[in-house]
Amino acid sequence: QQCVNTVGSFLCRKIICRIGYRLQNDTCEDINECAVQSHTCQPSENCINTPGSFICQKKIICHPGYRLQNETCEDIDECTVGLHNCTLDTVCENTPGSFYCKIKRQCTQGFSLNPEGGCVDINECVTESHTCQPTEDCINTVGSFTCQKKLVCKQGYTLQDGN
Repeated sequence: QQCVNTVGSFLCRKIICRIGYRLQNDTCEDINECAVQSHTCQPSENCINTPGSFICQKKIICHPGYRLQNETCEDIDECTVGLHNCTLDTVCENTPGSFYCKIKRQCTQGFSLNPEGGCVDINECVTESHTCQPTEDCINTVGSFTCQKKLVCKQGYTLQDGN
């Protein structure tokens, strides 16, 4: 009840709040059904308080590498926001839901890039990427190779000291 003093008397009236409201200090205040757990939302839904009521909204769960933006899952650009672990000799490249580190460095001809990012000599003789003739021996050098004519001895002779 709410009572008002009048000259020589008083008037009282009963305050009735609408559904979803409760009387608090002579005024009707919204009941937060979400906070007091009086809602009927499912565990897969979020409770959202509204004036005098509540609504249940389906929870949207995004996979790793995505974030909720305007009720949809959008890719996180880890490269732009700095959520990558690329080293200084690599460039971060965004991919859907993830990223990869692309090696900046390129090796000169005759060398290949190893997993640690260093350049190592290619043995063209072993990889058979040389241009030596069948009558020549392939000799690997740093960053290249050379072809040396095979020394063939006549029948009955053997090679000694390159002669």
